[in-house]
Amino acid sequence: MSDGLVLAEGSLIHNEYRVVGLIGGGAMSRVYKVEHIAHGTTHALKQQMDASYHQEERSELMAELALREARLLESLSHPFLPRVTDFFREDDVIYLVMDFIEGHNLKVLLDANTTHGIDIPLALNWGVQICDILTYLHNQKPPIIFRDIKPANIIRRPDNTICLVDFGIAREVRKGAATDTVVFGSPGYAPPEQYGQGQTDPRSDIYALGATLHHLLTGRDPSIAPFKWPSLRSLNPQIPLVLDKLITRCVDMDMSRRPESAQALEKSLRSILQMLEDASALTGTGSLIGLKTPSDSGLLLPSDLAALPVTDRSGTIPLNVAEDMESQRLSRGRNEAHGRNEARGGSSTLAAPRPTSVPRDLTREGEDGRVVPDIPRALTALQKTLYQTLFACALAIMVGSAVLPFAAGLLAPAPPPIAAPAPLPRTATLDERAEYLRVRRQDALTAAQARRAADIYDRLTSARYALALLVCTAFFLGTVRPLRPTRWGMALTIGGILGLICLTGATLLPARGNLFILLAFLESLLLIPAAFLLTEPLP
Repeated sequence: MSDGLVLAEGSLIHNEYRVVGLIGGGAMSRVYKVEHIAHGTTHALKQQMDASYHQEERSELMAELALREARLLESLSHPFLPRVTDFFREDDVIYLVMDFIEGHNLKVLLDANTTHGIDIPLALNWGVQICDILTYLHNQKPPIIFRDIKPANIIRRPDNTICLVDFGIAREVRKGAATDTVVFGSPGYAPPEQYGQGQTDPRSDIYALGATLHHLLTGRDPSIAPFKWPSLRSLNPQIPLVLDKLITRCVDMDMSRRPESAQALEKSLRSILQMLEDASALTGTGSLIGLKTPSDSGLLLPSDLAALPVTDRSGTIPLNVAEDMESQRLSRGRNEAHGRNEARGGSSTLAAPRPTSVPRDLTREGEDGRVVPDIPRALTALQKTLYQTLFACALAIMVGSAVLPFAAGLLAPAPPPIAAPAPLPRTATLDERAEYLRVRRQDALTAAQARRAADIYDRLTSARYALALLVCTAFFLGTVRPLRPTRWGMALTIGGILGLICLTGATLLPARGNLFILLAFLESLLLIPAAFLLTEPLP
């Protein structure tokens, strides 16, 4: 937009809004702080396009994007999204009137912290809030993909909540489309599929959020080298290893390797945030989540929090700290239960926690302070065990399936031995002659059936090779290659198990029916862990 078209302070727009000042702007829009003359309320006015775009085609595209943004925001209602209260067009310029969000965008905060990133708990708290917004958008019918998550589009309010702004390139998912109609994106934050390599979906927003968190946590601007993601811990050793791995998954070039949804990512971020909160409580520093920025500018974050020893160099909580955390949790539970008993007028003596055979890392504190099994964590341990079992079986099955077609000749049905008939005595009676002819016909029929079975078995040779290839491919792509259970992977594995049963039948039937029944039963047992992992994949 041309500098000459910046709205001057005091300008009157649409005979309703007076310009207070310029907030910011980019290549496609400017945002002003305005005051509604009649109501005296403050709003943000977004100027989407102007006469400086002389190409008619580009101007119409900008107008379409602006009107689409207005319609999208009008239909949405979320505490972390601005409301559109009005929109209009004047002199080929589209204006959107929205809620004015008090605060600074995260790009300003990053610019004020050029030597290091934002404090870890603070950044994770913002990440959880963005996940909540994305879950809301992705659950719309049809899903809405934001497509432009970056620090400049995230405003931090004074109460430390955030607001996601600028829906200029957001779009609704179109079923059956191979690519997006309009290709836009911010270099460094936009995923590869946003550059015309495919259609964006909710996992595209997860990539952009991962890139944003990478920038917030390390201070490294991803636009310098798009698609290059050094380890977070190599840039900030204070970052836990589990968080490093999670962000690395978010910015994976392969969409299928990213977290499957914003809701799943939010759950993971909350778990890491709770870990840091517990460690912070043990060091006596209190909660890190609600801290504000007490500097003169209101932008800088407290630098002493960055050195908080919440983790050791391996990225995990030290053992002695973890034991203290568990001891404190149990103590708090007993004290709360004691207080409840006192309030009820009951005995203040608490029964000792029952001993449990469940490993300590699979337990949690109950409401009465007792140690009880932690079902979600125990479920995760079971999932890992089932997957490891399935992985070991997959390797053996792949070897067996590759060898089985070549060994099929050893298992081919052999024709039954038919003894040569004894010569019929000349003095045989009519009944003896009839029995002799019946035996000869039965032997001939048996020999014909054996020949047909052998012929069918030979015809199945190509089918056995095809089934063996499909079984090996399904187990490799479904179990071995991902090295973790995914829904698509477990679906492929189930298909591989069914193909293995068919391969066993094509190799053993009809000669060895009992052996086929036994092997088919054992192979079908693999459907149990595969089906369980299909419905409950690892986070």
